[in-house]
Amino acid sequence: MVNLNTTLLAQLVLAFPPKEEQENVVPQIDEVDATIQKELANLSKLGILKFGLINHLLTGRVRVPKGIAVTG
Repeated sequence: MVNLNTTLLAQLVLAFPPKEEQENVVPQIDEVDATIQKELANLSKLGILKFGLINHLLTGRVRVPKGIAVTG
């Protein structure tokens, strides 16, 4: 930005939580981040399985059993 300079930035007042609160929040964030990473890995695996199943169904290597409705 044209009007953003060090003088303007030096006048800004920023609020931070106390150090103890910051240290208490970090493990919780790390735990949530680990959960997200695990879920993304699971999503990737399911995507690979879906691709493989679609490939098998479209090439005829696997037949859809009679009585199973295909929708959507």
